[in-house]
Amino acid sequence: MDIDDDIGGVIAELVLSVILSPNVDPSGNWVLAIGVFALNIFIFYLLGWLISVGFKAGGTILGLVFIVLAFGINLLKMLY
Repeated sequence: MDIDDDIGGVIAELVLSVILSPNVDPSGNWVLAIGVFALNIFIFYLLGWLISVGFKAGGTILGLVFIVLAFGINLLKMLY
């Protein structure tokens, strides 16, 4: 397996986690699907805020650490 395939798979999972609400069938319960989607977007907003706070408060190094932290949080979110 090539490293480009791994990176492409991770990027595809990130895009799908934004677009699709996990474990919710929109045709079955559209209110729940919209609620999960809104919560998903809110989590991405908070992760962006976390990254910006890292750069503002601690400079480049802490900002980069917060990017890795936000990436890890997003991966945990995709697992559950």
